[in-house]
Order: sequence, then C-alpha cells, then structure tokens
Amino acid sequence: MKRPTILLADDFVAFFDVLRRILEPEFEVIGTVEDGRALIDAAIRLIPDVIVSDIGMPIVSGFEALRHLIAIQPHIRFIFLTIYNDPAFIEHAEGAGASGYVDKSRADSELLPAIRKALSEGEFYLSKFGT
Repeated sequence: MKRPTILLADDFVAFFDVLRRILEPEFEVIGTVEDGRALIDAAIRLIPDVIVSDIGMPIVSGFEALRHLIAIQPHIRFIFLTIYNDPAFIEHAEGAGASGYVDKSRADSELLPAIRKALSEGEFYLSKFGT
C-alpha cells in the first residue's frame, strides 16, 4: 500500500531531520524546501498529499504560499507547523483553507494526528499551545 506523501517547508533546515524521524514510519517525505517560493514550485511539481510548512519563511510566507496553492489546487492539505501562538494567525490559517495548525514544540505528539485528520478530511486540527 502506498504511503501518503509529505512535502516539508521550513527555513530552519536542521529541523528536517527531526521531522523525518517523526513522519517516515508512516508517511513518505518526498521533498524539503527552505522558502515559500520553493514550496510553491515543489508543490506544483511533486503534488504531495500533505504540505507541512512554517509560517515565517524567506521570499514568500507560508500564508502566501497557501493562498497561491489553494487557488490552483483547492483540495490541498496544508498544515502549519509553527511557533506562532497568535489567535489572529490561527484564524487566518483556518480561514485561508489550512487543515491544521501545530505548535513546533509539540511536533512529536501532535503532527501525526494532525496529518491523519487532514487526510481523512476531518475538522481543522488545532494544537494545544502553552500547556
């Protein structure tokens, strides 16, 4: 059975190894990118099942990348993995069509459930911040 594919986007490259250890037992990481422009290009070329992206990235932000990609791939599954615990950011992410919003410090316990929920087209996954 084919494992769902994941594209990772974060300007903190060292974090990719951590994410791979979390994801690869269940998912196939098909690419990593370090900025929002590269994210858009890779998503169009690779067509991942889920994108896991930071918000604050060089060239194009995660929010801008989501807006662009959802316009051309409306059913895209996009999860923000971020340190930003701002209700306005969370509301913006959900309103823009993201499938989830996960605190980076909880990636080990919350990223897999968020991805599973995105793939099953469940409700928006919201991380527990600061608890």
